[in-house]
Amino acid sequence: MARSEIARWLSDRLRPAAIRSTGGLLFLFCCDGHDADLTVAPWIEGGVRNRHYDMQVSCDERFILIGSITASGDLSVLFRNAAVDAIARTRYRDEYTVLAALLLDSTSGRDGRAAASDLRLDDVSARLLVDSDILESPPSSLKDLLARCASRP
Repeated sequence: MARSEIARWLSDRLRPAAIRSTGGLLFLFCCDGHDADLTVAPWIEGGVRNRHYDMQVSCDERFILIGSITASGDLSVLFRNAAVDAIARTRYRDEYTVLAALLLDSTSGRDGRAAASDLRLDDVSARLLVDSDILESPPSSLKDLLARCASRP
């Protein structure tokens, strides 16, 4: 799916009331070149808790970003690949760049939408970026994550 299509689709799901009513959102994300794949599910649907392992995206499993947005605005973005080499670091940096841009684009100038710039990257996600040498220090915001991932070789 084109990134612009994902941003439009995502903008409807990032309304604060929608996020609170389901306890938050779970997502899987990956991108390769111009195409991106995003699957989003509410935490609670029909009284049942959704799980990441019931969701799918079509890409190399090593490069799937696994995340959530809580009702209180905490953003978690992790990955499963334990062996992060230079190629994987570049790929993850690219994916974090696209994901941050999509979140920011999908909410910019939209009345009644959650402000993605207000989302707080949780400590575990921030630490993973540093421990995997994707960033040198934890990002202070989603905009900072975007700027730093996009500018790093």
